[in-house]
Amino acid sequence: MGLRRKLQVIEGIDNSLKSLGFDERDIKSAHKVFDDYLLFDHGRAVVNAMLKVGNFDKTTRERLNGMVRYEGLQVPTPEEFQATADELDCSTPEVSESIDDLRYFRANKELRRPDAWIGNDEKA
Repeated sequence: MGLRRKLQVIEGIDNSLKSLGFDERDIKSAHKVFDDYLLFDHGRAVVNAMLKVGNFDKTTRERLNGMVRYEGLQVPTPEEFQATADELDCSTPEVSESIDDLRYFRANKELRRPDAWIGNDEKA
């Protein structure tokens, strides 16, 4: 299921829960699994943006790929990603946008640039 459809399903569920009398706090807590997947996706987006920058050796590529793991939901903070980007000299506008997307998602539990995310989802 693509991201656009997932967002539509979540909106439908939210509307149903509201009509049943659930408050916003309860509805937001029901989003945990969905939010975890999106947090993971944001972390992968940062890693993928970094990997596009340079011709890293195998060890560095493995290190970058290992930064984000769904097991235990291991996703570095935006600050940790920025430090890694600075260390590897791979800070580009795309990397910065991805880190900003992650920062915004962590704070707000919603997409900062939904059109960019949905557009990428539909191209896949």
